[in-house]
Amino acid sequence: MDELYDAFINARRRKLRSFLAISGVAVGIFMFIAVGSISEYFHELSACFRRTFSGKLFLCEKMSFWAGGGLISETKLSLIDAIPAIRTSIPLLIGRIDPQELFTLGMPPTLVGIPPDKAPLYLDRAPLAEGRFLMPSDTEALVAGYDVATRYRLKTGEPFLVRGRKFTVRGILRKTSTLIDRQALVPLSAAQESLGRPHLFTSIIIIPRDNETAEKAAGDLRALIPWALVISPQELQKEIDENMAYWELLTMVLLVLAGIASMLCVSVIMVMAVSERTREIGLKKALGAENSHIIKEHLGEVFLIWAAGWLMGTLLSLTLITVYHHLPQSWSISIFLVTPRLLAISLLWTFTVGIISALVPVRQALAIDPIKALRQ
Repeated sequence: MDELYDAFINARRRKLRSFLAISGVAVGIFMFIAVGSISEYFHELSACFRRTFSGKLFLCEKMSFWAGGGLISETKLSLIDAIPAIRTSIPLLIGRIDPQELFTLGMPPTLVGIPPDKAPLYLDRAPLAEGRFLMPSDTEALVAGYDVATRYRLKTGEPFLVRGRKFTVRGILRKTSTLIDRQALVPLSAAQESLGRPHLFTSIIIIPRDNETAEKAAGDLRALIPWALVISPQELQKEIDENMAYWELLTMVLLVLAGIASMLCVSVIMVMAVSERTREIGLKKALGAENSHIIKEHLGEVFLIWAAGWLMGTLLSLTLITVYHHLPQSWSISIFLVTPRLLAISLLWTFTVGIISALVPVRQALAIDPIKALRQ
């Protein structure tokens, strides 16, 4: 306890120097949480893809269907369902809610037409914030994802005009930090009329009878619709893993650079502090202070700097991310996801890098000869 008090007194002696050290740590923590929150978002997004498409095949147009496609004929659906290896299929028609909004950052707000009785399979137990899901009897109903509801200020029971057609908002989903947040689900027939794609689909999610027959079903689908893109569960998993590997490598490089910068900042400032207190440390040793006391005192000072820096950096990052999420344009590229796990990892990262940054100044303090120090 005495060593921690001494560390606090030492930190207060040079307020500007301590503030600069804390600021350096805070910048590193800010970068850690900012980059880490993007990594958490992509982890959650990949987990959503795995849950949604695990054991399923995905058949879609080879063109970019976010712009409003719809080239797969309804006649193909009966042929697909007739394949022995396939248990059921979920046809989708996807188009932009606002056709004049050609350029957006991230995924645009989309209208998703789906058979109401198969919507639960597509949503994969996505939680409702209010209202209800689509029902088989619905014709003009709409269930909005969180970002769509936020952008257009939707409320359950109120009308929402899409492509000249009036829908009634029956449900609003909770935020899932996935693609579902940017989607508004309506009955398939209503979407086909609104998008001008009668009897056409953009993509089809296909559920095989079992995992063993998934690859065979993929081959049958490619032979049936050779101009369409068929993605098997293994191919989707491989693509997700490769993309996550690239992102994790980039995240690791950025965090290592942030750690090195913060560590050098604290180490240089602490080395200067030890040099300034050479006579004081020598006097303490001459009066009988043990090396353990010197170690605890300097480790305590480094700990206080890193703890204050972690708190400042965490509050700064959380504040800026919260402010960003409340900006009108933030819905279009909301890629920050701060989780308790991320905060815990940042605290562990702070402790580890803090210990490393203390090695040089502590070693310098232990090497001081009390006799030579007192002669200076």
